[in-house]
Amino acid sequence: MRREQWKCTRCDCLIRGADDDDIERHLVVCQWGNNVNSPKHYTSHPSGVECITITEHMGFCLGNAIKYIWRASLKGGREDLEKARWYIDRELKKFDAP
Repeated sequence: MRREQWKCTRCDCLIRGADDDDIERHLVVCQWGNNVNSPKHYTSHPSGVECITITEHMGFCLGNAIKYIWRASLKGGREDLEKARWYIDRELKKFDAP
């Protein structure tokens, strides 16, 4: 079925003369793009701040620990908190080195 125009509810773009295949292709790309560029588990913080805005100013281990803490309630729960602990423990080992 061809539509005169169709508006995506995910990204608000407007597609003119779209058929079902066009819409399906767009939805696949739209979902992929959102999961890569702005995943909800990194952009849904009540502060409105995106996780990367904070973590890009940290070292690798601390940034990853914050990332996993940030998303724990939205994605991985306990597993994300255990990953955060792993990165914090790795960072702490730097203080033990001679």
